[in-house]
Formats: sequence, structure tokens, C-alpha cells
Amino acid sequence: MYGIEAISANNGWAMSLVGIIIVMSGLAVLSFVISQIHKILNLWENRAQYFKQSPLPSQSTATEEEQGSSTRAHFSADIHETARLYEPLIEQLNDPFQLVDLYRLSRDKGFPHPHLTITKFQQANILVSRGDGLFSWNQQQDN
Repeated sequence: MYGIEAISANNGWAMSLVGIIIVMSGLAVLSFVISQIHKILNLWENRAQYFKQSPLPSQSTATEEEQGSSTRAHFSADIHETARLYEPLIEQLNDPFQLVDLYRLSRDKGFPHPHLTITKFQQANILVSRGDGLFSWNQQQDN
């Protein structure tokens, strides 16, 4: 058997129809994706605007916010002045304390850049390691 008889006997017409449908469906999907590519590129170019994280709602009262903003205004480049601002936080902690606790308190009070400030305290020997992840406040460094 050859020719059209062989095609008819072995479901050739059904297979060719299914092949045509698959190719046409693929081309339709491809043309749709190409027609929408400008939207995808626009999303990519403005991704900072679309995926900007909204600030978390503040749980503090207005008076605490005012105190935090006044504290931020008093922060200076002098690490010893900053240490004086941190002293009330240190008094709330048991000696020795973990840096996580100091970070949490400074973040809750709205102090700017607590990681950087704590690192500077360590470099200036204001925070001294006592081992096992515990630190203490070096009183001699307070000026």
C-alpha cells in the first residue's frame, strides 16, 4: 500500500490534523507573547516602582516618634556622643548582654543605622566582647 490509501489506513489524516492544530496553537501563543512584550519590558524598566516595599505601620505613639526624630537630629559623627545617646538603652539590658538585644532596642527607639553604630562601638572599644556572644559596655570609654 502506497499513497493516499496508506495515509487513510494508518490514521494519517487525523495525525496531520493534530499536527496542524499544534503548530497553529504554538504560533498563536507566540504571537500573543510578542504582542505583549512591551508591557513586560515596561514592568522590568520600572520594577523599583512596582515592587517598592511599603513601610511597616508604626506601632509607636506620636510622642515616641517626636522623641525619635529629636534623637536622630542629635546623632553626630563623634562615636562618644552617640554612645551617650545609647546609655539609656544599655541601662535597660543586663550586663553582659547580646548584641541582638541592643540592636532590637535601638531599632525600636528609631535610632538610625543600628548595625553600623554597634560596629563602630566595637571598633572604639566601647562595646567589649566577654565571650560566648556576650558583650558589655566599657565605662572608661565614655567621655
